[in-house]
Amino acid sequence: MCACLRYQSHPGKSLEVHIKGVVQKAMRHSSFPVVKWAAYFHDLGKINPFFQRKLQTKEVSGYTAHAYLSALAWLDFASKNRQILRQEMKDIVDIYITFMLIVKHHGNLPNIAQPISREHLSQLAIFLKKKPYLPFSDFLKENLGIEHTPFELSESTIDREWLGVFVQKMAEKWKDEPLNYFLETQFAFAALIEGDKRDASNNNYYAFQKLLPRLQVLLPQSLTRKFNSFPGDSLMNQQRTSLRKEAEESLKKHLKSGKQRLFTLTAPTGAGKTLTLLSLANIIQQKHPGLGIVYALPFLSIIEQTQHIAESLLANNKNLVLPISSKAQDKEMEALIKQLDSDMSEELIEKLLKRDFLRITFDHPFVITTFVQLFETLLSNRNSTLLKLPNLANRIFLIDEIQALPPRLYIFFSAWLHTFCERHNCFAIFSSATMPSFDLPHKPHMQREKNSLHPQSFFATYTPPVELLDYRKYFTQGCFNRYRIIRHVPFEVEDDMCLVDSVLKQNTSCLLIVNTIKDSKRFYRLFKERVSGAPKSSTAKLYLLNTHFTAYDRRRKILRIQKDLKENSRVILVSTQLIEAGVDIDFPVVYRDFCPLPALIQSAGRCNRNNKLE
Repeated sequence: MCACLRYQSHPGKSLEVHIKGVVQKAMRHSSFPVVKWAAYFHDLGKINPFFQRKLQTKEVSGYTAHAYLSALAWLDFASKNRQILRQEMKDIVDIYITFMLIVKHHGNLPNIAQPISREHLSQLAIFLKKKPYLPFSDFLKENLGIEHTPFELSESTIDREWLGVFVQKMAEKWKDEPLNYFLETQFAFAALIEGDKRDASNNNYYAFQKLLPRLQVLLPQSLTRKFNSFPGDSLMNQQRTSLRKEAEESLKKHLKSGKQRLFTLTAPTGAGKTLTLLSLANIIQQKHPGLGIVYALPFLSIIEQTQHIAESLLANNKNLVLPISSKAQDKEMEALIKQLDSDMSEELIEKLLKRDFLRITFDHPFVITTFVQLFETLLSNRNSTLLKLPNLANRIFLIDEIQALPPRLYIFFSAWLHTFCERHNCFAIFSSATMPSFDLPHKPHMQREKNSLHPQSFFATYTPPVELLDYRKYFTQGCFNRYRIIRHVPFEVEDDMCLVDSVLKQNTSCLLIVNTIKDSKRFYRLFKERVSGAPKSSTAKLYLLNTHFTAYDRRRKILRIQKDLKENSRVILVSTQLIEAGVDIDFPVVYRDFCPLPALIQSAGRCNRNNKLE
């Protein structure tokens, strides 16, 4: 290597070492040629002498940016090395995608028709007019070992009129396959930025690969131990076992055919869906050993509950479960932060940074997260969000309480996830007691043109999920047919006390679910007034739950209520809808404000949940 071609990418790190490191790390997630070439060129513009001077913390008055230099160097290279690229890239759009990735790798993925800034090009033109020393071609050959036809970036390279025409042509061509081009671009961008940030921080720790073998050994052992611990003489457990085994056998048949990647598990509330889902994930892992698990839930209030089930299952191996949400408690991260109070060593800081990177990239074989985290990542163009996307490949998605999505998104996310699973070796199981329909709407006969906006044209290969159970027979079983729904005599809207008195007359624990936080607070105050004036011997323990409480406090309250109910204390809980999906809580009587039928069925899942009453 010529001494004159030595450059830095970051303080103390050579440019060639960084570029080679990014190529290697980015291509762990994708073998797409766009990723390789974007990684080779993304920081090539750091050869800029003003950028090198800035790295040395010296005063700089010239053009110090590098992304546009790198991107235009790529276009110049591509124009003079078509023979090399023709062997790898399927069409000219791939060259354009590579250009976009390079020019925006420190920002967000841009609109396809507006990837460049005219103002930035003007600054770059002024810089190139001074003919700075930019040995891109020599660096590629001597430092990175890429044989090619030489090229030279100069002022004449920036033909803004040509660039504008090129961008418009690519935007038009994009419309031929919008979904494929977007997914390719999005994933390639995510692989590039994850590799870039990982290499810049000298982070070579991959938790997914390190922990996955241990999870695949312990999960089946733990599930077998758990299922064997359930009493066989309980009718409820007999039905839960029957349901699970039917789902397992059905899944095995579909995996054997190899045609289906999306499934549904429709089962009554209280049927043990969490453990059944984990058992189904274990079966998929046995068939496809390289797959990790992402368990997605709609509400923060049930993240901790599912985390507790998973961690209890994998006893003494809690680091095999990583909850990620805005309120999730990461005990390992908290312990590291606490240690920093007394030990500011570089080793401990490095551990903390690696743990943080692990969380923001989903680099873990068993992640429990929210719908928001999962679905935003699948659709995002934002740099920080897309860091997770590479680690969503090779996954089993367990999507619990799918009915909690806005109804307009049911089919869209099913179709989007189907496409993602096909491209990235994934499987998905939707779970609910009130499963939505995932069939695409019928396409009118008149809409058959190539660029039709109808969903059937956009999601051309979509097939709806396959149900794993003959679920109707379970809903009619006595142990799951645990409640009667009675329409209460209508109250006057302003006569809240009638409802309060009706609940108090039950002489047993009651759950009241209302539709707004305002209503929950109002009824809680009314109950408090009545309960405070009652004899102590008849006083119920009164609780309020809504999203104005933190997730931590909600979880503490739910645990306390569960304990009170087990001890046969009389409990009155006023709650919003946050209690109605996935929360393992069992009241003998539930009052539900007027609501759609699926919400009513979900609410009823909190009533006589464990079938202790007639």
